[in-house]
Amino acid sequence: MQGRFTHLRLGNWRNFQTVDVSLQSRVFVVGPNAAGKSNLLDAFRFLQELAIQGGGLVNALQGSNRGGIRAVRSLHSRSNSDVMLSVTAEVDDEPWMYRLVLEADGTSQKPGPARVAEERVEHNGKVVLSRPNAADKADPELLLATALEQSSTNASFRALRDFLRSAEYIHVVPQLVRMPSQGDARRFGKGLGTGLIAAMGDVTKKTRDGRLKRIQKALKTVLPQFEALEWFQDNKGIPHIRAKYKHWRPKGAWQQESTFSDGTLRLIGLLWYLDEAGGPLLLEEPEMSLHPAAVRQLPRILANVAARNTRQVIMTSHSADLVADTGIDPSELLVLRTTGSETTVTVGSDLQELREAAEADMPLATHVEALTRPEEYAQLALFGAKT
Repeated sequence: MQGRFTHLRLGNWRNFQTVDVSLQSRVFVVGPNAAGKSNLLDAFRFLQELAIQGGGLVNALQGSNRGGIRAVRSLHSRSNSDVMLSVTAEVDDEPWMYRLVLEADGTSQKPGPARVAEERVEHNGKVVLSRPNAADKADPELLLATALEQSSTNASFRALRDFLRSAEYIHVVPQLVRMPSQGDARRFGKGLGTGLIAAMGDVTKKTRDGRLKRIQKALKTVLPQFEALEWFQDNKGIPHIRAKYKHWRPKGAWQQESTFSDGTLRLIGLLWYLDEAGGPLLLEEPEMSLHPAAVRQLPRILANVAARNTRQVIMTSHSADLVADTGIDPSELLVLRTTGSETTVTVGSDLQELREAAEADMPLATHVEALTRPEEYAQLALFGAKT
């Protein structure tokens, strides 16, 4: 299955009163700290957790530290307090739309569960599902769950369900990569990098060697003295990766993952996941722990990945280096800016300064930094100064 998100609409979701943006195959979500970059990415994670086996509305609202519908609902909502998420997607070249509106049951003193106020699915412009329906009116408790999560009601749109399931959230934590157990992956979640090394052993040797060879080639460009990367199992059957570096000894020196720098582990994990075929990849600040020279290469790596396996990548960042490549089009940027009451999201191609920079073949980084810089950022330097 191949697919990507093409549009996102949100209403009263976390920092955002309203979001209505088109999405490209490569999306850079940029903005200042605490503007809501992670919360925007979390909308896709929420839909994925709705669709996965064992997920569903109750678990999705409570999972990933969301804290229920009253916690995800925007504090800036006024007359309309419902939470809305809507996406359009191309799945195997066919257009789909999924829209979900949630309302809070009960009162602020005695909060009840979230209830489906509206659920709608369209395929090729035709309505496949519209709720509430007659069954919901006959039994209102059915509105405590989405049709998306139930096999008895999602038969007509399982292609959409499977696409939403295929989205993957990745935020590689080096300390967790060093945990070799797949059991740890179930505990902490694959997306944090736990079980990565064990997972390398689950693919065929040909696939693993091919992917490690491509990673090895990439690492040679950014790691001094680096020569080779291998996966192996020790005499206890525990999986490891090791890297060979040039050394005064003729055969070089090998290091295992326990001695890798955090940046090296993050880069290996990021490249491994990028090289997998699959659904949309949701990346949280991929530049962390990486040298700026390596960060500046990530957009081209992502472009190469997209050309090979057509995997959509949606990532958050506040690094100017990540958007310094002149190959980035303004339409690939979602620019977050804070106001007195909320965070706004604008597609970069709707901002004149970014369009003009792109037309002049200039990097967008300087303009993005100026657009997203907090107004009082210079005051930070006064911390600790005598008053």
